Amino acid sequence: MPKALVAALTALPTIAAASRPLLVHRGLPPLPSGRSVTLELANLEDAGTGGTVWSSSHALCRWVAANLDLRGASVLELGCGTGACGIFAAGLGARLALLTDGGPPGVLALARRNIDRNRGLYPSASVTTASYAFGEPLPSGDFDFVLGSDVAYHGGIEPLALTVRRLLEASSPPRVLLSAPDRSEKSGASLTQRLIGTARELGLCTEVKEEAVRQFALHESLAAEAVRTSVLELSLDRAVDAAAVEVACMRVNAKPSPAIF
Repeated sequence: MPKALVAALTALPTIAAASRPLLVHRGLPPLPSGRSVTLELANLEDAGTGGTVWSSSHALCRWVAANLDLRGASVLELGCGTGACGIFAAGLGARLALLTDGGPPGVLALARRNIDRNRGLYPSASVTTASYAFGEPLPSGDFDFVLGSDVAYHGGIEPLALTVRRLLEASSPPRVLLSAPDRSEKSGASLTQRLIGTARELGLCTEVKEEAVRQFALHESLAAEAVRTSVLELSLDRAVDAAAVEVACMRVNAKPSPAIF
């Protein structure tokens, strides 16, 4: 992670300290009602990288609002962090939203506070949280949509792709939409490129629904910079060699789950 980004995240106030001012994020796209989602933020010590709202969350929420009808739908959010996408989905009319994360305990505590903070946007919806790390047995329930923003990270792409494959193997598979920034690894390949390649190995098709560059700042008190973000839809590829896919899935499943920063 870039040193400047670590410094910015570390500077966010510790949410456990009541004497410090609460830092909130109000930058998500407005809901059709004209109202907005308000999200409490946390610093690295409390919630790791899950304590802030990333450009990918903005991109995914914007695309979902413009292209999907979530009224009455059930939604699973992977790697929820602050809960931005799941809460936004509930604000768009989803009847059920399960927000999951496998990060530090402070992440889900933060997401629950944000669920309560925005309860007025979805008074009749069921919006809950659950601990879930990629590659583990799937959360129970049938879902119409699966959302994940900035969930492709070094060491975690293969478990993520395996989780997506398992979700898509359901008798009534959900639509799976992920968003990721054009962030490069040491190898020079972007995380998005690695996700697409790994998904292909596990028998998944990836369609780029949107690729755009927008100005983004972690918080209104910080300078904005141009960030390229992609929104991807993943689905099963019925034309691949099933035996090869099974071998790839077994290989990924045998690896220990990576630590989440």
